[in-house]
Amino acid sequence: MARYEMVAEEASKMIEDLVSFVCDSGTPPGLDGDENDLLRFKTEVARFAGLIYNQGIKTAPRAVQSTVRLRAVQKALQSFPLVCTMKKTSYTRRDGTEGTSNALSIISK
Repeated sequence: MARYEMVAEEASKMIEDLVSFVCDSGTPPGLDGDENDLLRFKTEVARFAGLIYNQGIKTAPRAVQSTVRLRAVQKALQSFPLVCTMKKTSYTRRDGTEGTSNALSIISK
C-alpha cells in the first residue's frame, strides 16, 4: 500500500469522527430532524472536510501529482456518498499569460 493511501485511511477515520462529533450531538441548527436533511448535512460536512484535506495536500512543501491528490481525497471520503473528480481549469498568471491547473471537485452522488 502506498504511503498516501495509509495517510488517506487515517484522514478517512478523522473525517468520520468529525461528522459524528458535529452531527451526533443532537439535531444541527436549522434542521427539523428529518433523516434526509441529516444525511445531506453529514454529506456536506464530509465534503468540506475533503476540501480542507485537499488544501492540506496542495500546501505541502513538495509538489504532489493531481492524480495522487485525487486518489487520496477519494479514499478519505470513501464512506460518504460523494464523487471526487479533477477538472482542468484556466487562469491568468500575474504576468498576463494563461495557465492551466487541475482543480478538485467534490459533489454529492
